[in-house]
Amino acid sequence: MNIKKAIEVLEYHQQWRLGDDDIVQTNARELTESINIILVEVKKVINTFYCQSEIEGGKKCETQCEHCKEYYKPLSNNK
Repeated sequence: MNIKKAIEVLEYHQQWRLGDDDIVQTNARELTESINIILVEVKKVINTFYCQSEIEGGKKCETQCEHCKEYYKPLSNNK
């Protein structure tokens, strides 16, 4: 399943959950797979950070250093 399909499954399930009588309950396996796919994608976004070293042509650090955290703080909504 791709991310687009996972989103469709979750939107469909949400309609059922909110009481749409024209919708049948989502298959549990399909729902679980959709949730897992979306979680992977969300974690990718959450684990993204700005790295000044990378911007300057160096290797991106495994974790964001204190200098970059402070430098980019205004851009990151204080994550």
